[in-house]
Amino acid sequence: MGAAPRSRGAAPAPARRRQQRQQQALGLGLDALPAPDPAAVQAGAYWALGLGGASFVATFFVAPRFKAAFKEDIDWRDIYYALTAAGGVRQVDAADAAARARGGGAVLLDVRLAGKYAAGHAAGAVSAPLYLPIQAWDLPSIIRRAGFAFFGIYGTELNTAFAGDVQRAVPKGKQIILVCENGGSLENKSGTKFGFQSRSLKAAYYLAGAGYKNVSVLRGGLPAWARAGLPTSAGAAPGGEDDDDDDDGGGLPAAALRLPALSSVFSR
Repeated sequence: MGAAPRSRGAAPAPARRRQQRQQQALGLGLDALPAPDPAAVQAGAYWALGLGGASFVATFFVAPRFKAAFKEDIDWRDIYYALTAAGGVRQVDAADAAARARGGGAVLLDVRLAGKYAAGHAAGAVSAPLYLPIQAWDLPSIIRRAGFAFFGIYGTELNTAFAGDVQRAVPKGKQIILVCENGGSLENKSGTKFGFQSRSLKAAYYLAGAGYKNVSVLRGGLPAWARAGLPTSAGAAPGGEDDDDDDDGGGLPAAALRLPALSSVFSR
């Protein structure tokens, strides 16, 4: 007698046996896994709900109460209007800045964070950070840290001793060429209304308030210096990296650095 016909959709015997072995192995693997602890699952759910609730409260109820903690006394728009009303800030190309510094007619003033200065700076530049890492540990400062960290930003605050730091490092009669990450610009291009802010331009504003009359900005910042093939150095500023934010060195509080008039300060 002939063999019984195989059903049309059935798999061949070897393939069927292989499939059965895989299913058995999978069943054994799942059986070997420990059963989840109901108490642990419940605790994890409570933690997730708690963290979600805390995030909601912090975002919509706590943070708005400390909104001022995220703002500076003088914002970029105020600085932009003051600088443009005074005729702008002169920008110096990297080669020109290097020549002036070599000749002793100008001082390169690096206003980036001290850690960035230590990692690499224009050869001969002096460090005077315009911003410092957040110093205090009161509730507004902690909220500031958390807010910056949420956006992946290193939390900083204005160095209220900036003017005093510069006065100790640079005589007022010297030309200062400010160096930062990008140089910034007061020119408006498509899609901009207030130029491109930078720490150099902000520093120029504060230095004018401290009485400096000959302040320029390195066009394009440190990257432009590097692209020009000019020498760079590494290492902390003399005296080490000091992140203490105090006014004992003669610095002016931020509120005291408002400028009533800037005429002729930057036009030289």
